[in-house]
Amino acid sequence: KGQHISRKTEFKKGHVPPVVYPAGCKKLRADGYYKIKIDGKWLTHSRYIWEKHNGPIPEGCVLIHLDGNKGNDNLSNLRLVKKSVIPVSRDKMIKNNVEFNNAIVSIVEIEQKIKIK
Repeated sequence: KGQHISRKTEFKKGHVPPVVYPAGCKKLRADGYYKIKIDGKWLTHSRYIWEKHNGPIPEGCVLIHLDGNKGNDNLSNLRLVKKSVIPVSRDKMIKNNVEFNNAIVSIVEIEQKIKIK
């Protein structure tokens, strides 16, 4: 009610449809992560960078930013971890300390392997 909708496109006035963005376009999402348009699909920029250098992300794994900055998608700042590592390591991580956070994630992974055996 009260909103102008164009009959031709059925979009709100001033709205740009997502198909208009060209391939390689990078945008900031509401959650602080960047997304990039590749082959007509939107991917998180960190996922694109990781898969470009290391191949597909296995089922049950996710990428984390070691320095806590979601906008820093440098390959050296990304680490592939199992989803079970995230809640345990997140509480122990220190913002902007890549080496320490990398060590914390490794310790949590080792602790989980020991508990399994």
